[in-house]
Amino acid sequence: MVKGYWIAQVDVSDEHGHGAYAKAAMEYLQRQGAKTLVVSPRQGRYEVVEGVPRSRRLIQEFPDYETASAAYHSEEYQQIRKLRQNTATVDLVIVEGFDPSL
Repeated sequence: MVKGYWIAQVDVSDEHGHGAYAKAAMEYLQRQGAKTLVVSPRQGRYEVVEGVPRSRRLIQEFPDYETASAAYHSEEYQQIRKLRQNTATVDLVIVEGFDPSL
């Protein structure tokens, strides 16, 4: 089965206010079967080699694309998402993983 992913780039403008969103979102994502693969720059090294990234990057892995998409579009996550409305600017894509055998 091909995995699904959330790939986010984030600029936080209100660290304190954003904390409430981050806590609620992580708890929700864990319940959806998501696995955090990347939290940068908090962990690990990174190098910008092209483009203009935001200050943080996050990659969440889901069992499949459908789960990743449903998690984002759910009413529960949309309510959680409102917590970050005035605390951060976010670029988020949902992508299906690659299976070289297909």
